[in-house]
Amino acid sequence: LQALPFSYYDRMPVGYLMSRLTNDTQRLGDTIGWSILDLCWGAVFLVSCTVQMMLLNWQLTLVILLVLVISGNAFYTVEENQYACTFRFSEIVDTKGEAGLYFKIPFIDQVKYFSKATQLYDIPPSEVLTSDKQNMTVDCYILWSISDPQQFYRSLGTVSKAEDRLDALTYNALKTTMSSLSQDDIINEEDGAER
Repeated sequence: LQALPFSYYDRMPVGYLMSRLTNDTQRLGDTIGWSILDLCWGAVFLVSCTVQMMLLNWQLTLVILLVLVISGNAFYTVEENQYACTFRFSEIVDTKGEAGLYFKIPFIDQVKYFSKATQLYDIPPSEVLTSDKQNMTVDCYILWSISDPQQFYRSLGTVSKAEDRLDALTYNALKTTMSSLSQDDIINEEDGAER
């Protein structure tokens, strides 16, 4: 309900909204209560099955547990909006860009994810001097995305380093461009009136 626009609340009757709120609260309480119970039940069942298996054949039980642990660490998933780089001893050995379930060598390979989505970086407002020596505050943003995750990791490594680099490059380019224009060229009232 918190993510809905105000127009939704204007259109809907108060009784419907209160009913929805109380029903959502009731469902949330039921979910939390039952999930804790299911978690406890599952843990008790797993422990009792393991104990029974150990009593019947402890060697087979250890083999099964070992296979479960290894297979649990052998697969990883990639979602539609991300890249996955597989690292072996700090070197990229594979990159996946398609959604799906993939295999990696357990305990040796590590997976790092990068977003495919267009990202917004809002640059803090900065003061620039125009060609006619007028001081202006400029607020801008950058839309950027990762097209080659291997190159991105090798050259930058993290999103925060990429944003730091974008900040410096954009500020320098903006300062150079703004210093070559007069304030009247930047603020064109006639052009603004046509929009």
